[in-house]
Amino acid sequence: MSSKPGFPSCTSILYAMTMSGTALNYMLRVNLSIAIVDMTKPSNTTVNATDNVTRFDWTNLEKNELLAIYLWGYVVSVSFGGRLADKYGGRILIGSGMLVSSVLTLFFPVVCKVHLYFAIAIRFLLGVTLGTYFPAILPMGVKWIPPLDRSKFASNLAAQGFGVAVTLPLCGYLIHYLGWESVFYVTGSICLLWCVIWFSTVYDSPGSHPRISAEEKNYIETKIKEDQKSSGENPANLPWKKLYTSLPVWAVFLAQMGNGFYHFTYTMQLPTYINDVLHFNISSNGVLSCLPFVGYYFSSLLGSYVADEMLKSKKLATFTVRRIMITISFFIPSIMMLVLAFYKMHYIAAVTLLILIHLSKGISICGYVANAMDIAPNYSGTIFGSALVLGSLSGWVGNKVVGYLTKKHSDFESWKTVFIIISLVSAAGGLFFIIFGSGEVQEWNQVKKKVEENKETEPLNV
Repeated sequence: MSSKPGFPSCTSILYAMTMSGTALNYMLRVNLSIAIVDMTKPSNTTVNATDNVTRFDWTNLEKNELLAIYLWGYVVSVSFGGRLADKYGGRILIGSGMLVSSVLTLFFPVVCKVHLYFAIAIRFLLGVTLGTYFPAILPMGVKWIPPLDRSKFASNLAAQGFGVAVTLPLCGYLIHYLGWESVFYVTGSICLLWCVIWFSTVYDSPGSHPRISAEEKNYIETKIKEDQKSSGENPANLPWKKLYTSLPVWAVFLAQMGNGFYHFTYTMQLPTYINDVLHFNISSNGVLSCLPFVGYYFSSLLGSYVADEMLKSKKLATFTVRRIMITISFFIPSIMMLVLAFYKMHYIAAVTLLILIHLSKGISICGYVANAMDIAPNYSGTIFGSALVLGSLSGWVGNKVVGYLTKKHSDFESWKTVFIIISLVSAAGGLFFIIFGSGEVQEWNQVKKKVEENKETEPLNV
């Protein structure tokens, strides 16, 4: 039996690059969430280095439109990104998407000064280019990561929390000392550097990597073949009807919709809530806004470790483990959001609750996201890409709801309604997954293989 390769291995580099890439993907996504607070702030309210920078007279609805339009671009690319990754691999798809996104980010300050509509167009394109990242990650995981370690790999997607945790305070200090434009120049440059490293070190599969050791390649291929759930067949012919009428697949979809409604609204609107309701300045806002995402990231790491250990113990069925993770990550946050909605509390208590809500949510990565690889490893990119489309639409609706409810007054009463709605939508998605989900590989995952086997055993007609 092959022994596990040492460190650093090509697999460990893949882990590091997908984790950092996820963080940077979110850096480019949420930098505007904190920058927009200063971009539209009246110039006579500051006494720092940003006094002479350009600011814009945008309404709350226009600001929400600028933030939310990203999701429409995101929908465009995730709708086909997963399928392309299933067929052709994720290396080029991910790398080129991040590269173009970096360039768009660098040009964003200039475009904002031309017209709001041009800024909206750039944010839409940014959604398109960044959206290819997430559905392309899981197909790479299927080829590189043994099945019993895939919860850990899926937890790399939770590095979005780490990305937000770094971005918000970093941007807060950049704005304070250098002005809001520096936010886009710094974050865009960091991501450009990541793209160079990505194309130099990451490949679609062990077989296509030019520098992988024979020991590591043999270990990965052996471990994956040991679990018969992964067929390894070329998913060229997608069983569209069976996939999109499968209840376990729709369980993933509805879970993502419930989570997307919560997650996109929370990620994009949290700095606004902290500014308008809790009344913190821009530097403190950045630090406080990041704390929930720190909890999100570390809870996902802990949850992934626990989930994989539970699976390896063989004491619990795969779907039982996924159900436990969904229960923790969907229902507990919903209850805490209702508490936040109905009780006007001291700002320390409110921030603590915001941290605990997002900390609990981090475990969802080990639930429905990893479940896409459980039920259909050959089509995990297609499933997760489709789920992201629905989740993005749900998130867009969530942002529109916030814009509508806070267009006149962004205060405690307005946000009370926001938190109630988010709580109910999130809980509904989790409940659907628990009732209709599955931990078994679906029969249509290996349709091509079965067809070929039937042809081989069919008697000849003479």
